[in-house]
Amino acid sequence: MAAGGSAAANAAGQAQIQGPARCCHSVSAKASRATLQAGSKPQWRPAVAAATVQRQASQRLLSEAVMGDQCALPRFGISQFLLPAGSSQGVARLVGYSCHRMHALYPGSFDPVTFGHLEIVRRGLAVFGELTVAVASNLGKTAVFDLEERLALLRESLPDAAGLHVVAFDGLVVDYCREHGHGVIVRGLRNASDLDYEYQMANTNAQLADEIETVFLMAGSEHAHLSSSLIKEIARFGGDLAAFVPPTVATKLVARLRQL
Repeated sequence: MAAGGSAAANAAGQAQIQGPARCCHSVSAKASRATLQAGSKPQWRPAVAAATVQRQASQRLLSEAVMGDQCALPRFGISQFLLPAGSSQGVARLVGYSCHRMHALYPGSFDPVTFGHLEIVRRGLAVFGELTVAVASNLGKTAVFDLEERLALLRESLPDAAGLHVVAFDGLVVDYCREHGHGVIVRGLRNASDLDYEYQMANTNAQLADEIETVFLMAGSEHAHLSSSLIKEIARFGGDLAAFVPPTVATKLVARLRQL
């Protein structure tokens, strides 16, 4: 098929799929950061989704995933949903009304929470409609903040958005998913190193619980270099943290590292 015909077919297919899809919640990563730096809790307001999935392969895959009233994510294998940065609104348009019935889990240590984490939370909530951020309790002596402190910092940094929850968990992620009815694990990817580690973890989780899917969200370019360990180093040597973490997190991180 000619390129023009293919583009027209894709546009027609999207228009047909968008009918039942519900509007998702999203703001730009820069807007989220600006709001946080201003010292107030961010507000994620409804927006008319204009973006589409950036990769044609993802468009075809997601178009096939719309099957009546049910979200067809489990029809595909682990790691087949690798979504590019900025694509969450497009995904919600394609599978929004069915996937908004799924409750996803975003697990991590969040020691400390960064703007990169907040971006994944925002986009995960836009895709699935309900997202639980699960903070791992078993970090041992390596954690800068204890469990209660990490939970508190997350709750202070996140908006009061419908469908968004923050909890603590211990043990295997898949066991928590089974116990609380989560069908999807959301993970953020920054680079090839992340992909190698997360791919192994996703396949291991699939062997333990093949009914639970893993969805990877690609980090935006301004957050792709962020890591909690790097941010701790910057804080330890007095660097400016304004571009990396919310103000409350920056203040508490610097104060804590001075005590260590």
